[in-house]
Amino acid sequence: MRNLIAFATVAVLLVPACKASVNVNANAQATAKAEPTQEEPEWGAAPTAETTADDQPQQTDYFGIARGLTLAPGRQAACSCIAAAVGMPSDPAFKWRGEPPKVASDGMVMAISTEGIACDTQGPGPSIRGVDRSGEDVVVVIEDYHAGRPQALGAIIPNPGGNGAVYVRAAGKTAYGKPLAATNGAHPTWCLVSKGSGAANTVVAPRDPADSSGTNPK
Repeated sequence: MRNLIAFATVAVLLVPACKASVNVNANAQATAKAEPTQEEPEWGAAPTAETTADDQPQQTDYFGIARGLTLAPGRQAACSCIAAAVGMPSDPAFKWRGEPPKVASDGMVMAISTEGIACDTQGPGPSIRGVDRSGEDVVVVIEDYHAGRPQALGAIIPNPGGNGAVYVRAAGKTAYGKPLAATNGAHPTWCLVSKGSGAANTVVAPRDPADSSGTNPK
């Protein structure tokens, strides 16, 4: 059975946010992440911290939705109806609201966008529902945006390593995230976004058993 990193629903506007994060580092699973002490952007963000050349993180301790992350404009379609990019937080492909989080070599960030992307099907827009694992591959699951909860366009994901890749999988009948062309590969209905590199993050375990159901308890 594949382990699912699922993301909590976050209230918007003036309703206090109900946060959840997935810690995939085995050494830190028993310790809940402390609440940020700084005021967050009004539409939410992943836990952040300043990073300098002399203070590079040794491991990524937060994996989940990064609401301060969006994709820079001018990107071409990577999958049906969306542009997508995978990399490190400092990559110019990404735009951050506030300070980006610390991400070590065991993690990466991914963002999607519909800006400037043609789509034959008019829909409510895409939203990242969760991150799945299939063998050595990382699979970002995209669903239709649902009114009443914030749209997720960015996430911090495990590094699939040199033998893996990052795919997008369209959930249900959504038009967002299907392959641009037919393929005869191992995953013909998934959209390949990026090949992996370096050492893989192989420790992926939800902090709470309820994570595997698709939602975290408050």
